[in-house]
Amino acid sequence: MVFEAVKFINIASRPIFAFLNEEKFNVDGWTVYNPVEEYRRQGLPNHHWRITFINKCYELCDTYPALLVVPYRASDDDLRRVATFRSRNRIPVLSWIHPENNTVIVRCSQPLVGMSGKRNKDDEKYLDVIRETNRQISKLTIYDARPNVNAVANKATGGGYESDDAYHNAELFFLDIHNIHVMRESLKKVKDIVYPNVEESHWLSSLESTHWLEHIKARIQALNVSLMRAMKVTERTVSLWSLINSNKDKFKNPFYTKEINRVLYPVASMRHLELWVNYYIRWNPRIKQQQPNPVEQRYVELLALRDEYIQRLEELQLASSAKLSDPSTSPSGPSQMMPHVHTHF
Repeated sequence: MVFEAVKFINIASRPIFAFLNEEKFNVDGWTVYNPVEEYRRQGLPNHHWRITFINKCYELCDTYPALLVVPYRASDDDLRRVATFRSRNRIPVLSWIHPENNTVIVRCSQPLVGMSGKRNKDDEKYLDVIRETNRQISKLTIYDARPNVNAVANKATGGGYESDDAYHNAELFFLDIHNIHVMRESLKKVKDIVYPNVEESHWLSSLESTHWLEHIKARIQALNVSLMRAMKVTERTVSLWSLINSNKDKFKNPFYTKEINRVLYPVASMRHLELWVNYYIRWNPRIKQQQPNPVEQRYVELLALRDEYIQRLEELQLASSAKLSDPSTSPSGPSQMMPHVHTHF
């Protein structure tokens, strides 16, 4: 027994092969993100929103971070009562605030309405308090990432959505974003029509049958989000939020900013965006091979489309500037000075 103990000590003191070839990073990824600095960057807390430590030990919601930003008028006791009416206690919390007009993006899980249509006065009051943080709006716009039929079906398992009868000062819209299984099947159909051969005679009908363009359209329509949540946050939420952030370069959580005083340094790749966010999704070191992600492919296509239109616009502006600098081609009227940009939208 003594020999075995000594043997274990000797082995434990030696370098283990599995860790000899580990990649070295200049910064510790676990300490790069500082939530307090990020909230300060957004001008928080202010007279409408406060930082609460109610989830410091993750006792309120085990899939939320320790620090949460909630309405100033909502007490911690109010938050506990609201949590009982939200799936997995995911209460509405602030994710982003506009620096000028105080418009916010708040995210949460589905309410526990059920088949009987249960109501919770604390939850209804809480959403009304969120609405009142911005005096410029009369109604709170709620965007549900799920298809309508899925939200109705969730009532059978105790979930549901915000009804007009209970939430008088809110408008509900469904974004019709399907789950990852539907997305993966759609991408597989796209691959089947282009590999190994492309059938030219039925190309358009084959592409339409994949429903891929419908999914792309749904992402574009989902840009104007003010309150977004899903029953179980998966890749569909990540794809939506990635697209939102790509259009808010000045105010987004800065994954790709070069300024040294930013919270996050430019060390993340697209796959990190999929896996590491502070809400709901835990870090995955990808120690094993996983299936291709169609959400990432959709995101890349959308960014490529955006870059294409930006490039076309710059080319038209250069051409217009060249014409204006040439006296022989000076426009005779103001209408001739406007470049015309034609897009597919």
